[in-house]
Amino acid sequence: MTHTNTLALKKCLRRVWTRFFSRFGTLLPSQLAAIPHVLAREDVFLSAATASGKTEALVAPLAELVASDMGKHLALVYVAPTRALVNDVEKRCRAPLEEMGISCRVRTGERREFKEHEPARCVITTPESLDSMLTRRPDLFQSLSALVLDELHLVDKTYRGDQLRLVIRRLGSVAERLQVCGASATLDDAESMARRYAGAPIILNVAGSREISERYCDSIGAVRHILVQEAKRLRKILCFANSRKAVEHSAALLKAALPHWPVMVHHGSLHQREREDTEAALRETARWMCVATTTLEVGIDVGDVDAVLLLEPPWSVASLLQRIGRANRRGGTVNVLALSGHPEQQLIYEEQFRRARLGLLDNRQYRPDLSVVVQQFFAMLSGAPGGLADAPFRALFADVASDAELRAILYHLESAGHAQCLHGQWFASTEVMDLAAKGKVYSNVPDSSTKAVIDQATGQRVGEVSEAVDSVFVLAGRAWRVMRCTQNEIYVEPASAAQGLPLFQLHNDLGAFASYLPHTLRSVKGYDSG
Repeated sequence: MTHTNTLALKKCLRRVWTRFFSRFGTLLPSQLAAIPHVLAREDVFLSAATASGKTEALVAPLAELVASDMGKHLALVYVAPTRALVNDVEKRCRAPLEEMGISCRVRTGERREFKEHEPARCVITTPESLDSMLTRRPDLFQSLSALVLDELHLVDKTYRGDQLRLVIRRLGSVAERLQVCGASATLDDAESMARRYAGAPIILNVAGSREISERYCDSIGAVRHILVQEAKRLRKILCFANSRKAVEHSAALLKAALPHWPVMVHHGSLHQREREDTEAALRETARWMCVATTTLEVGIDVGDVDAVLLLEPPWSVASLLQRIGRANRRGGTVNVLALSGHPEQQLIYEEQFRRARLGLLDNRQYRPDLSVVVQQFFAMLSGAPGGLADAPFRALFADVASDAELRAILYHLESAGHAQCLHGQWFASTEVMDLAAKGKVYSNVPDSSTKAVIDQATGQRVGEVSEAVDSVFVLAGRAWRVMRCTQNEIYVEPASAAQGLPLFQLHNDLGAFASYLPHTLRSVKGYDSG
């Protein structure tokens, strides 16, 4: 049946088939499910496991549609949550697109190939760079026909997801007819997520999760023993830690334990060239270990990975699935080694794996981060030096902020001298325009998301975390339960892992523009409370 469906779709993909699918001969389940809807110009949201062909399932049929209109305008925008993933998508899609005559460029903070005076037909970008392009040159998007949103689960229910939602809303008011296609890992409530970004899309949940085979190691020595014993089978090991400091420390320990094994590192503090050199080495080297933070969680091509080594429990179950999903992508079983130097850690691991198998990834109640109101207000003001009309601007936030919250935010910003409303038109202060000139109004990502972890009972500093954490997480070899958060600290109490683990629930950081909110609204997402 799959072969029959593939033959039928091949006839509808005559321009793209050779470039995207000919080396495989058949289509994967996610592609069979999505392609007919995309070709029908429907909004589609595809939820499928890692390595299931989601990118090609959306890009190939959209390229078929773009190639058919023979225009020269910007027609397709592909949005990925990280620069590294943008680069990876470019490696996979640029050559086949340009073979078809669809010019393709990248636009991120590191790479600015997309030129406003010479727009390409396809641009691969991040949410923040898309915001910048739309604000500076909205006219470029008037003929935009399709928008692809990749790995949405990585930004949903965060300030970045809120920003993306509003940018899409703004795009919809510029483009005549915008087809929105999204993709994410398999989730238990993909429909709610999809509707935040595409209104009423076709929801496609494609089964196909792989078995997880985890083994626990109580020391680096135990890890070394397994790798030496299974050296012929385990040649490429991708290792994950939760912070850049932990990555560097763990890499040093692994180099000492396995002196003849190439050990590399990959994290956001490295220069772009260093990261790309590491990625190239991983694709070309026959045996390696690479220790990384979240930078290698998503689908960056590093070739086949024989096993994933978790050096500490991830801070969310979704992150766990992203990490272990990198291993054995062509096999039916994911091979995982979990370093567990403390009984509490193993309990954390066991509960995370249990929840991952059941699909209990994220049951957080969604509540918008109001900092996005400030960020979007400043961005839109910067693009309207002649004044921003009050009524249309307020309509943008219909389901993001209540009328009372919006009034309070605007009153606070005007009182502080950041903006002024005259005769129904808003005007930016010199300070805001200076921020825009430096490109600082298009990103709501804080300069540093590192937070000190404080034992609430003693006031003692336990350590620090540099990512979002679950309600119960491990630090300094112990389990801790989050009690309250401020902008710079997380207050915790000791937790019994056996009792606390069912509370897994991600605590998000606040957007960078939260400091511009009235004090009474800074606690909307649970911060400064308790």
